[in-house]
Amino acid sequence: MSIWDDIGDVVDDAVEVVEDVGEGLADAAASLFEGAAPLAGILAIGPALFIAGPTYVVPAFLAGAGAAAALIRHRPMDQAERELARRVYGDTLPLDRVVLTNLSGLGGAAFVMPTIGGDILVNLGTEVYDNPATHVEGPYPAPGKLFIHELCHVWQIAHDKYQPRLCHRLTAGVVEGSAYYYPPADMRQPWPALNLEQEATVVDEWFAPSGRGPAWGQGEDPAHPWWPYVRDVIRRADHPESVNGIPVFGAIVVKWRRLGGQGGFLGAPLAAEAPTGDGTGRLQRFTGGFIAWHPDTGAFSVHGAIAQRWLALGAERYGYPITDELATPDGLGRFNHFRALQFAGATEASIYWTAATGAVEVYGAIRAHWARLGWERSALGYPVAPEEADGAGRKQRFERGVIACSEDGHTSVREPEPFIGTFPVGLVPTPLTLYTVAADGQLVWLAHRAARSGEAAAWMGPRTCGTGWAQFRQVVPAGGAALFAVAQDGVLKWYRHDGFNDGGFVWQGPQDVGSGWDRFSHVFAGGDGVLYGIEPDGTLRWYRHGAFLEGGAGAWSGGHAVGSGWTQFARVFGAGQGVIYGVLPDGTLRWYRHLGFADGGLGWQEHADVGSGWADFAQICSPGEGVVLALTHDGRLLRYEHRGWLDGGPVETWQGPQEVASGIRNANVMFALMPASAAAVPPVR
Repeated sequence: MSIWDDIGDVVDDAVEVVEDVGEGLADAAASLFEGAAPLAGILAIGPALFIAGPTYVVPAFLAGAGAAAALIRHRPMDQAERELARRVYGDTLPLDRVVLTNLSGLGGAAFVMPTIGGDILVNLGTEVYDNPATHVEGPYPAPGKLFIHELCHVWQIAHDKYQPRLCHRLTAGVVEGSAYYYPPADMRQPWPALNLEQEATVVDEWFAPSGRGPAWGQGEDPAHPWWPYVRDVIRRADHPESVNGIPVFGAIVVKWRRLGGQGGFLGAPLAAEAPTGDGTGRLQRFTGGFIAWHPDTGAFSVHGAIAQRWLALGAERYGYPITDELATPDGLGRFNHFRALQFAGATEASIYWTAATGAVEVYGAIRAHWARLGWERSALGYPVAPEEADGAGRKQRFERGVIACSEDGHTSVREPEPFIGTFPVGLVPTPLTLYTVAADGQLVWLAHRAARSGEAAAWMGPRTCGTGWAQFRQVVPAGGAALFAVAQDGVLKWYRHDGFNDGGFVWQGPQDVGSGWDRFSHVFAGGDGVLYGIEPDGTLRWYRHGAFLEGGAGAWSGGHAVGSGWTQFARVFGAGQGVIYGVLPDGTLRWYRHLGFADGGLGWQEHADVGSGWADFAQICSPGEGVVLALTHDGRLLRYEHRGWLDGGPVETWQGPQEVASGIRNANVMFALMPASAAAVPPVR
């Protein structure tokens, strides 16, 4: 039996252990580390050591000792080592992921291995570990040459070319001087045709020639025949990548990598980059959005609801992005800026998004005036509707006012416009109490009392039942006639509209019933006193106010996480009894049911996609019982009914849309009362 048979048997054992304990491997070898904390991915089995990578297990050695007789040392690169690396590789190495160790391969050979913990281990052996930047040996007679060679393998890992395997020095045929190891001195092959060791040799020979490449006297020489490989491939952060056969390259791959690459929010490419409509730029689509490039602007990303609105506006015809999507200073919104290069002066435009307003564009003289006022931090707040005709001029509505632009380009600010709409006699099959918050802060009440029997009835209202409601970040129903409102400072206020039957100005409250609610990017109602909050990282938290019909600050339960990934949605709203709908940026309507709705449990029914085309509404809300109300940007109020609302029934279980009102303007916020279940209503005394 050869040493290869012994190693193969132990590797099989190591693989079984890896499958059993996963990322807990570091604990198995904790006592083997000198001083510093153990590294995830180091495994000891008897006297043998192994490094567990993402898909492979590789044996490792401590020179002159078994695992039980020596200690593993590891450290980050020091400043001098980092400067040497940058001298050769520029800024293309992930230096903060690199960990130097005193481990080695068979015979003391250095090797590089990524670990399941995310580190990239540069295993240099005991003789090189302390001084890799000055070490010299055999085929690496210049100081730092071996180190530069091994750092090329780090580069390969970082740029997705390195294929982890059992240490190449432990496999047959890999010996000093072989064609595998050394490229020919007169090599003219394209870089992709080289194997891993040939690439590393090209770099270390350019760094310090030693006879394994072209005969050359001076290291780091731009005249060296292999300099183009270093200049055009190694030092370029735009070295191409391919995912599932789809290439990503140039400035787009640089931006994509900076945003996390395949593991970031953009995900994998869906198609190769293609020319934009103007023939000058390039656009590439990824699972989570787009990157657009133009030689005058560079490469920037657009995703989510903003990307969908940008596409609807004509993509680069509206403008090339000149920023990635950014958070607004108040934490409520997101935005991208764009530049319309086809116009004289390359005018700039924007798209702003909040959970309450959706994605709305703002451009031209109106945008310039809004910017002078302080953008969304101005008294006007966010744009709530696209620019529209205003006689011979144009105007755009914001949360708390209007900017008008005359025919000659003069701009001015107007007072908020009153809520208006046409509410005909018609059929609305369920009782409905609807509220809107107008731009001037008026809370407007509307009601329709038609019964399920099909009786025709007229709308009641609109009636103003409150003022000053534009001050709140969000207003949501609590259940019954109760409301929760999130103030700008994060205080949660409770109200009850005792005049909900006729729109009367009869209220209980406000009461301060909580604080810190400004940390959520979106808050929505579940009914029966349940509130959900979505944090900026996508965590969904559940709360319940046990006295939501009467108020009181001390009646809360919950606050714990019940889900994750909820920032993927452009809009989220509750429909009662644990049913939640999320609108994805592409307009898909996704149904969820939180089985732990009543007590904050973690149980969920499997989600289902139950509709499409939901991305371009101005407002969406639900009064419960499967009814969904959607307000279009042109002021039509549409009623849908999801007959499969409790079990996630497919598209075929929907009825509607039925237009139940039209001409609605200045409804910055829209919500409907949700009935309180019998279990949530306190007994009559």
